Amino acid sequence: MRYIWVVLVLPFFGFTFLDPVAKKNEEGNDLFQMGEYDAALQQYLQAQQNAPNRSELRFNVGDALYKQGKYDEAAQELGQVVESEDSNLSASAYYNLGNTLFRQEKFEEAAGAYKKSLMKNPKDQDAKVNLELALEKMQQQENKDENKDENKDENKDENKDENKDENKDENKDENK
Repeated sequence: MRYIWVVLVLPFFGFTFLDPVAKKNEEGNDLFQMGEYDAALQQYLQAQQNAPNRSELRFNVGDALYKQGKYDEAAQELGQVVESEDSNLSASAYYNLGNTLFRQEKFEEAAGAYKKSLMKNPKDQDAKVNLELALEKMQQQENKDENKDENKDENKDENKDENKDENKDENKDENK
């Protein structure tokens, strides 16, 4: 009778105690939830040593790096997860990659990542909102760049005019 109870209860508790990778991943998730991103990252990296190609571990490493402000490294990890066969994981990876690129002020690339996330999960409202924000930021950046170019051109023209006037005055003085 005890044997049957163990067999019935075991699936509810999971098999993480049998799988060291899953155990490290779960420990990392607990630490991540507590805001201990350094410690979580260490758990994920230890788990990755035994399962280097497991997409969910790469995703978690990317998330922990993002939370630490290590955006280049986070983008690299998440970039390896986006092509995952797990559509939900891939959509989440594209979304988080978009957030990472947004933080780096790479708004065009961020918008592309959000679009790909939405292709995999069209109902993701957060991705829609972030896509709109990225597009707005792109527009602001373009306007800013245009204003810089216009100001440069105006300054060049003003400097040319001033130099011409100065040269004329100098030439007049020299001719006297």
